[in-house]
Amino acid sequence: RINLPEATAANVGFNCTIAVKTAFTGTFKIATGSTSDLLIGGVSLVDPTTAGDTNFFQPDVSNDDELVADSDEKGRLAGGVVRIKIVAANRVLIEGTLVGDGTLETPFA
Repeated sequence: RINLPEATAANVGFNCTIAVKTAFTGTFKIATGSTSDLLIGGVSLVDPTTAGDTNFFQPDVSNDDELVADSDEKGRLAGGVVRIKIVAANRVLIEGTLVGDGTLETPFA
């Protein structure tokens, strides 16, 4: 689990890049610093074993404060990269590409 700092005016500009180095069977979770900090942007999920299987998932900016990759379908396989930036109070931009397998599903919760 990766816990981000709160998205306050003082933290605007905070950014980080997270790379998924190896595939695993647990849960890969990125949580904003507060439940009132909402994710914006989105991530692409690709399934390299199926040609053309790529989907783009966006948080709905109503309650999505976590990215939760708790299955292969949600992008916990090796090779993914996610970039995160606090852009305003209560807003965290997330973008990147995750690698999955099977019927790809949104990782936002």
